[in-house]
Amino acid sequence: RGNKKRLSANLNVIQRLNAQRGDEYVAVELDEQEDLLTFETKKPSWNEELQAWTLNFNGRVKLASKKNFMLVPNSKNEAMDEEFGADTVCLRFGKVQKDRFSLDFRHPISPFQAFALALTTFSNKLVVT
Repeated sequence: RGNKKRLSANLNVIQRLNAQRGDEYVAVELDEQEDLLTFETKKPSWNEELQAWTLNFNGRVKLASKKNFMLVPNSKNEAMDEEFGADTVCLRFGKVQKDRFSLDFRHPISPFQAFALALTTFSNKLVVT
């Protein structure tokens, strides 16, 4: 039931945004922001044994890299917390070999969104100067 309500609310926001014409910028109203799906990067935890901050990628990531990250539901969004759980990883991206990366994702993130998010980690290498 919550999914249908959220989908309906998201469609209403999208329809209103699409109804705008011209070069006007449109903001999502504060009361509508509760209906949006929001994520945050998972915070690392301190590992006493390694004396370092670490993230558990459950064996899917083999090499340390500043490009490694995980997205979890925003802890401030109660609806996301209820639907997905506090520690549910919705997207995992990390280095497997020198030039190979692993990308895992789940609902509600689409394949296109997951790929676009992964590409953002390479943004500084894509710019031609």
